[in-house]
Amino acid sequence: MRAYVAVPLLAGGELRGWLAVASASPGTLTTGHVEVLREVSTQLAVALYQADLRAALAAQEARLAALVERLPEGVLLLDGDHRILLTNPAGEEILSVLNHARVGDTLTHLADRPLSSFLIVPAGGAWHEIVVPGRPQRVFQVAARPVSGVGPNGGWVLVIREVTQERYLQAQLEQQERLAAVGQLASGIAHDFNNLLTTIILYAQMALGDPRLPADLAQSLQVIIGESRQATQLVQQVLDFSRRAPMEARPLDLVPFLKESVKVLERTIPESIRLRLVVGEGPFVVNGDPTRIRQAVVNMVLNARDAMPQGGEVRLGLFR
Repeated sequence: MRAYVAVPLLAGGELRGWLAVASASPGTLTTGHVEVLREVSTQLAVALYQADLRAALAAQEARLAALVERLPEGVLLLDGDHRILLTNPAGEEILSVLNHARVGDTLTHLADRPLSSFLIVPAGGAWHEIVVPGRPQRVFQVAARPVSGVGPNGGWVLVIREVTQERYLQAQLEQQERLAAVGQLASGIAHDFNNLLTTIILYAQMALGDPRLPADLAQSLQVIIGESRQATQLVQQVLDFSRRAPMEARPLDLVPFLKESVKVLERTIPESIRLRLVVGEGPFVVNGDPTRIRQAVVNMVLNARDAMPQGGEVRLGLFR
């Protein structure tokens, strides 16, 4: 090598390499050769820079495509004539419910509403809601945004998401809030009622202590005291429910427990319904919360009562 010349390849302000020419004969590389090399190096540098930009753009497009493909919301791209240019898998699934349209079709409506009703974009944007009747009822939200560069008339991007589960959870929360309010109201009423029962029991016991009291009246006062105490237990159940008191499990013999419960329930069901307790060979001792067990028995009997408006027999059984 007797002659050598090199020029840098500068792309985007960075040195990407060198363009070099060598010759075995001295004096063969002139100033003209250097100028040509500089021109060629500039063109090569621009080509390298553009190739890097295209590679970066392709990588960015691939990442965006992967992101859109994995979105749980449906994404649709429409041209100015509302023809579907592309959609992601979630969008295809949602379209199967709302329209049955595919890529290449013209989108005219979603469910029973025309597409034009969703293309009204107020200031700040808004979600439009679609309710699809059925069992279960499904709820969707749609947002539309205009985009440019899609065609001569522009285009639209639609984002569609299903909010059925959210609506169900919201309804459950509202129901729980209403139940909590009812529980608070029931708690207040139960407290007042409990005070009245305490007064009734107290005065009945005071009257029962009078030695001049006739036997028949004494028996009636005993009934009043017994019934009032049963009512107090019912009030305690209401209070436990309203406070959502923790379970207090203890050994409980179900035979006398259910016999007492049957006596109370017989006064709350119509005379056309007979309540019967059948007890097998025991013992029937369980470890449980009496209040919770009583609530379960009462619920079962009342449900059975509602299921037999013409009357019948409700049978409670204890078997091993």
